[in-house]
Amino acid sequence: MHEYVATSGQLRTFEHLYDKKLDRLPGVGEFETWELTNKGASQRTYLASHLREGKREWAFLMTFFDFSALGKAVIYGIRDVEKAMGAKVAQRLEKAQEMPHAAMKYFTSDDDLVITEIKQFREQMKWVNDLYPPTEGNVFWYVSDAAFDKAEAYWRSAAAGSARSREDPFRRDFFWLATESPLLITIDNIGTIAISYSPKKHTEEKIKKCISVSARSAGMEVNFAPGLFG
Repeated sequence: MHEYVATSGQLRTFEHLYDKKLDRLPGVGEFETWELTNKGASQRTYLASHLREGKREWAFLMTFFDFSALGKAVIYGIRDVEKAMGAKVAQRLEKAQEMPHAAMKYFTSDDDLVITEIKQFREQMKWVNDLYPPTEGNVFWYVSDAAFDKAEAYWRSAAAGSARSREDPFRRDFFWLATESPLLITIDNIGTIAISYSPKKHTEEKIKKCISVSARSAGMEVNFAPGLFG
């Protein structure tokens, strides 16, 4: 078993995730959040990115969305800063012509961002599971009722705005989507998993159960420490 520590609280209490500009969006700061951190990795150590278990993370996510997406479409995104992983995902999806997708530059000229719509989660994610995880950057998922065209329009607008930004605006751009989605997941470059959800749409009991079942299926031991952030 690979051990993870799970901490919980409202999104606004996770300062490394929450951008204060999100205060203008009612309710976003109150999204409940669980953050799962690999106990063997620390954000302060160089080795952290080398200790992550990409296959376990992937297995965790497959089961988690089996339980939580409930037939709804999921938008998957990869933001790869250095290793052209995003470009490879885009090429794979373009060749397959199986799912709608869009590729763009985000923040810097070397920073690829690719999104695609997943409706048959386990089957369609097989197209890109060998291109995970990026060595530098983020991956993200969010449940959506909207057509893919709306997701593409949002991210192209965000990408255009990021090119004019002095600081990386990704966390603000991603969690801005909380106004559209009741469930969002982002994973950073060392494999820390952040799950945020609307308390109006999901209960803590349900999400915690999803985490527990998904962790067991992936060979992960999760030690819950609720309320650690207030």
